[in-house]
Amino acid sequence: MPEWTKEFIDSMKDKEFTSDEDMMKVAIDLSKHNVVENTGGPFGCAIFETDKNTGKSKFFAAGANRVTALNNSTTHGEMVAIQFAQKKLQTFALKDKTGAKEYCLFTSCEPCAM
Repeated sequence: MPEWTKEFIDSMKDKEFTSDEDMMKVAIDLSKHNVVENTGGPFGCAIFETDKNTGKSKFFAAGANRVTALNNSTTHGEMVAIQFAQKKLQTFALKDKTGAKEYCLFTSCEPCAM
């Protein structure tokens, strides 16, 4: 991920999200930063972890398009975000083992078919 994403991700740590619109804004902001910083295409993705009991969501993982920067067609924003989320969960699935949480992906464009 580009250097600027560390600060972006850190700024999300303590925020709670309760609407799809607020979560979508994060994905769009990621895509805007990627263009402004000249680090990839205009595609951003954010994955949120939602507590099923409270309905509140927290930022969980981010991805930004890295296709041209890395010369790798598999590094779409969604794919990058999923990879980071799975690494955090230490599993190949975006599934909470307790069943108390669920994960939702928001992307700034039509979701990648990969």
